[in-house]
Amino acid sequence: MFEKNENKVEKNETTKRKTAVSTNKGNSGNVSLNSEARKKLSDILTKANKKNIGKKIRASRVIISALEKITDEDISIFQKEALRGKDFLEEKMNKYIKKNGKITRDEFLKVLVENSNLGLA
Repeated sequence: MFEKNENKVEKNETTKRKTAVSTNKGNSGNVSLNSEARKKLSDILTKANKKNIGKKIRASRVIISALEKITDEDISIFQKEALRGKDFLEEKMNKYIKKNGKITRDEFLKVLVENSNLGLA
């Protein structure tokens, strides 16, 4: 009976090591997927595993294959899509400062409004 408990602990410790894998930047080894991504992955795995022989195709194999196809252009698109309005404004203000010199955020907003075609000035 005591040996069985020790085995459970070893299995749990091994499992913890596998799931607690992280990189230098602190990215967790665990990945959360939204329902759309989970459904797509599940559909691909179901289709890929409809075979009579061979090993089961794992999610990690499908994910690695897909990730290998991501280009620098794709990453640039992801980064642009992740910008919020204030991030976009900050980026434009930094470009303005490099070109025209130091300016406060309020002054920059005033320049934007005065030079816009929105009819607000």
